[in-house]
Amino acid sequence: MENSILEKIYLRHLEEYTPSAEYRVLCKRLDALWTAAGQVLEEEQISQLQNSENDVYFRSNYEWFREGWRMGMLLSLEMLGRPQ
Repeated sequence: MENSILEKIYLRHLEEYTPSAEYRVLCKRLDALWTAAGQVLEEEQISQLQNSENDVYFRSNYEWFREGWRMGMLLSLEMLGRPQ
């Protein structure tokens, strides 16, 4: 990541984030799938897949956070009546 101000805010948000119960259930399901995959794939393959999956999820989550931030700022500006 390029360490922009928004990225720093996002990383700070991650430190304070508490996952929902629904998210934890999904993580348990994913963990069960990885455990099953570990019986078929080699440890190095599992590690590469998990690292790749983590990178994709992190980037996707950050990009959605960024878009939400932009939308929030545009809405705030609109409410203040300032031209864009």
